[in-house]
Amino acid sequence: MNTARLFLIASIAAALTGCPGQGLQDATFATGTSAMVASTDASAVFVANPNEGSISRVDIDSGTVTEVSGLGSEPTRIARAGRNLVIPLRGDAAIVVLDEETLEEQARIQTGAEPYGVVAREDGSRFYVTISQEGVVEEYDGESLQLLRTLPVGPDVRWMALHPNDRDLYVASPFGGALYWIDLDSGIATPVEIPTVSGLSPEDGTPVPLTPRITGDLAISPDGRQLAVPMMNVENNSPNGDLSAPNPGAVAYYAPPQGGRFNSTVLTTSVIDGGAPADEFWDAILVNASHSDLGQVASYAASVTWGPDNKQLLLTLESSDAIVSLEGSHTPVNLVLGSAAPTRRNSAGELLLQTRQMSVIRTSEGPRGLAFVGDEAFTYTYFDGLIENVHAERLQVGYQQTSRFGGSTGSSEGSTSRVTDTTAWSENALTDDEREGRRMFYSAIDGRMANNGAGVSCSTCHFEGRNDGLTWPLEDGARQTPSLAGGTNDTNPVTWTLSVPSAADEAFATSQGRMGGNGLSVAAANQIGAYIQTIAPVTVSTRQLDPQAIARGAVVFEDAGCDDCHSGARMTDNQSYPMLGLSNVNTPPLTGIAATAPYFHDGSAPTLRDVLVFARSGEMGDTSSLSDAEMADLETYLRSL
Repeated sequence: MNTARLFLIASIAAALTGCPGQGLQDATFATGTSAMVASTDASAVFVANPNEGSISRVDIDSGTVTEVSGLGSEPTRIARAGRNLVIPLRGDAAIVVLDEETLEEQARIQTGAEPYGVVAREDGSRFYVTISQEGVVEEYDGESLQLLRTLPVGPDVRWMALHPNDRDLYVASPFGGALYWIDLDSGIATPVEIPTVSGLSPEDGTPVPLTPRITGDLAISPDGRQLAVPMMNVENNSPNGDLSAPNPGAVAYYAPPQGGRFNSTVLTTSVIDGGAPADEFWDAILVNASHSDLGQVASYAASVTWGPDNKQLLLTLESSDAIVSLEGSHTPVNLVLGSAAPTRRNSAGELLLQTRQMSVIRTSEGPRGLAFVGDEAFTYTYFDGLIENVHAERLQVGYQQTSRFGGSTGSSEGSTSRVTDTTAWSENALTDDEREGRRMFYSAIDGRMANNGAGVSCSTCHFEGRNDGLTWPLEDGARQTPSLAGGTNDTNPVTWTLSVPSAADEAFATSQGRMGGNGLSVAAANQIGAYIQTIAPVTVSTRQLDPQAIARGAVVFEDAGCDDCHSGARMTDNQSYPMLGLSNVNTPPLTGIAATAPYFHDGSAPTLRDVLVFARSGEMGDTSSLSDAEMADLETYLRSL
């Protein structure tokens, strides 16, 4: 064993034997971004209501709800910074700060486009906000509320976890499994290389690499030793349009045709003293368990939260109306020192999915966040607007690691109890049809929508109503997931090449075909279409764009003939043309295009510049005569739409 490795082992062993100042003072304080947070005195929880534009305080003992309405557009997350509550308003390019006790507004601060996640130091002296459409994190002073720094990170960053040492921040994006570590002393963001997760081929046992996506709020254990990241690891390379095959629910993932394409996982790794996650200590756990009422629970996790004991992991599965509890990673030093823990990597260094015994608790609809209040855990089931007691003490099952090649995932189950039967918001922002449509859009357990156990819902690919950044080899060829932001009524026909008249028609066809659903009615499909129309458009970032370049680019756009097809409010003529080797391609809208990479029906253009270079062929517009400066202006104009 080399000297560097021996030093690493010694450092970890020292940390595990008790390194002061590395953990939280209050083991229930939220280390990661969340849709809900406990009050300072542990008497209430606060929740963010994005559709309703409000936040609510729910008293634990009495169930009394106090709502602050008219807050702004799309409050996505909430954090407690000292005696203040900090709430990003995604649709308003702003954050609002409220006094925790009085709920009076202390400040309203303009930000860049689409502030999304917020996390604070335990002492409240700093808080951090992701500005997703600008790819930065803003650091604020918790006392003066002044902006201190803007930290460049990467595209569409949303979720964060702050190490209890206050020196290390971990930031994630839903696209490409992108995870970053920010050294807050230097302000430098470094991409974290997440190990490739593999399944095994059912034909010859060879590894099958899976495509990674991060799906929700991260968290660091209260002792500061482990980072947990909710993931989807999907098989999107097989030339098979079937998305409905369920996971085997056994010890390892098998690639299609026998297995599933969508694998809910949680990755854990060592961050004992902060810094970049150590490559040796990653672990990938398959989230796949059964429940007598829900069937197979296998959809993506919207959040992950550590229990105060530093061992228990609680995942909110908003598409399965469930909380899953499992044990965290094994002690990292044991892995290095060669304990009996099973090998997690294959000969190529890829992680193989592990299974663990887990517990499932049924909740009301759409659990989106979780917070510990004292010894009790509470979840916010946003689709129903209820706060529910998770009864975490009932989830302490007899955990044990199973072999990769034998055995099965055991599970226990339970149900939540409501803290209040009164919803957290006074007036629902959606109609009854839109609410029902949302429920079906997000559901992976409604047999009308998908085959139970497949772990897929409309929201799996159209993540938060937008896109997953992936290209899928379907029966009619490779198709990149289109964004639904802003609805589709003005962009019909929908899909890339077919004459599908509406989103409702496409929801019906996809659910009853590729997703394995059965029995969806036309009326129910229309409810899904009604919900899709409520999905907010992308808030475009122009703060970092040159206004003069935008104006010049608009002229170039017309001169190159782009406006022949891309015109109107959504920048589409709603027509179809032979191009790209296909007999007909529907003109896609250009509004919010900067947030929808990759481009073209098959995802073959990774960037907007690649699209403009392709247009030199004259097949769509003609950029062949444009100079480099004109191409740059045109790209800037497109980013402003």
